[in-house]
Amino acid sequence: MKASLDVFGLSRQPLSSEMPLVYISHGFKSNAGNMLQLEQRIQHLLPLATIYRFGYDWRQSVLRSGAELADTVLTNTETMRPLLLVGHSMGGLVSRVANVILADPAAFASMLPLLSYSEYRDDINPIKAFSFGSKVRRKVNGIVTLATPNSGAFLQGQLSSYLALGQLAANRLASFRHPSVQDLTTDRLFRLLQNFSTGTPLLSVSGS
Repeated sequence: MKASLDVFGLSRQPLSSEMPLVYISHGFKSNAGNMLQLEQRIQHLLPLATIYRFGYDWRQSVLRSGAELADTVLTNTETMRPLLLVGHSMGGLVSRVANVILADPAAFASMLPLLSYSEYRDDINPIKAFSFGSKVRRKVNGIVTLATPNSGAFLQGQLSSYLALGQLAANRLASFRHPSVQDLTTDRLFRLLQNFSTGTPLLSVSGS
């Protein structure tokens, strides 16, 4: 029996008996409504799960969107249930930022003054309004990212191709002015995330 546990680990209940809270974050130039099919698939696998499609303004910085997601989670009173964050494309980065905040809200709040001297200075006051310094930690049991650039920012050409789908050239050029695009085409978000370590299990699925 011990040898079996060493190889295969502890047995677990079937997925159908799990009761997690699941927050799904949409991607770049998308909205929560587009995540309905993903929600239905997750609900089929986890029939007892409570699933929320988190909507945010994709044009704003990923940092601010992640803070909004973290605040949304922290206002949920069902704190004893497992918590899963699922994000598509940029939504995966939003989930990762939220995870950093949830792991230690007070520590995150303490570093906000440092951001006053960074590219994120315009996001400081909106994030301060969430009062993370007085919030209690919330364990994230797992993160799943789908087609998310976890290992580095999009190349400018990659993002140009992505924006080209269904968009006129003028709209593409306008889109590059949004703070979110800076997070996808520069290393500023990754320079921020490298200051944190949470140990949260992460499954990254490539493709669209």
